[in-house]
Amino acid sequence: MTANRYPDCLAFVLRAEGGYVDDPADHGGATNQGITQRTYDDWQESHGLPLQSVRLISAEEVAAIYRNHYWRRILGDDLPPRIDLMVFDTAVQHGVSRASKWLQAVVMSPVDGVVGHKTIYAVNDYVMRNQIKVMIDDYMDLRNAFYAGIVARDPTQARFRKGWSRRMYRLSSALL
Repeated sequence: MTANRYPDCLAFVLRAEGGYVDDPADHGGATNQGITQRTYDDWQESHGLPLQSVRLISAEEVAAIYRNHYWRRILGDDLPPRIDLMVFDTAVQHGVSRASKWLQAVVMSPVDGVVGHKTIYAVNDYVMRNQIKVMIDDYMDLRNAFYAGIVARDPTQARFRKGWSRRMYRLSSALL
């Protein structure tokens, strides 16, 4: 649908994800540039490579993992500008299925957690009706509510609220 926006969307996500972190309070465990140790282990095994610390992940591996595990699964190349970033960033932080379900719910497409031609059609219908802002606002409301739910279920996660808020502010600004 659009020019290859993956590099720009990836750059945004990488700024948000940062470098190596192994915070015991973070349920994701050790991560580097947002890639968890488990995801990196799966990648290494699927390519016949020896397991190693995610601390050693290369920039090329990061880009390939994000492209294959997130961007392609949300059909990022088929989503309009801004929507591609919004869904990609969400998929990275909250999982492809959840990011896809939120998009499907917002555009009133069958909610199955897999972006396919019906979802793309529904998104494009919103675009054609000049409802992109409505789509973005509704989607971001779902994401903000999810953060609130995380803290409600596990108050120890409240320490991450400031970082989540910064990320959402940057994302909202990029989507304007």
